[in-house]
Amino acid sequence: MPFKIQYNEELGLFTLFGTGELKLPDFARARDRMVRHRAYEPSTDSIWELDKASLQQTGSGVAQIVSLISARCADDGSGRVSIVLPKDLEPEFVKTMRVMAADAPTRFFVARSNIDAGGWLQYQEDLDMDNHSPSSGLS
Repeated sequence: MPFKIQYNEELGLFTLFGTGELKLPDFARARDRMVRHRAYEPSTDSIWELDKASLQQTGSGVAQIVSLISARCADDGSGRVSIVLPKDLEPEFVKTMRVMAADAPTRFFVARSNIDAGGWLQYQEDLDMDNHSPSSGLS
């Protein structure tokens, strides 16, 4: 299988490790496997680690992949998604993907390393806690 899926119960986080040459159907199957996992809930965060994978796609093909991954949260709930891109992608292409992620209907981040991806998820969690604390005035 092109994706290995790991669930960290302590963090409430799915990590999907992509290897080899990945195509759009591989992402759809991985998403479906994650949704069927016993621990899956719509609010569960996920990191898609593609840094060891090959995305031999056209620009529109990778755009479809980003859309498919981001749609998981838009369709299912409030979970956050971070995607770690392969290091060999052109910087302009990464920039385009980041713009797409910013326009996604969910909290979605395009990272160049798993450290950045995890840091972003932690930052978002801290923001959520601040916005829902009794002292913030928000409910």
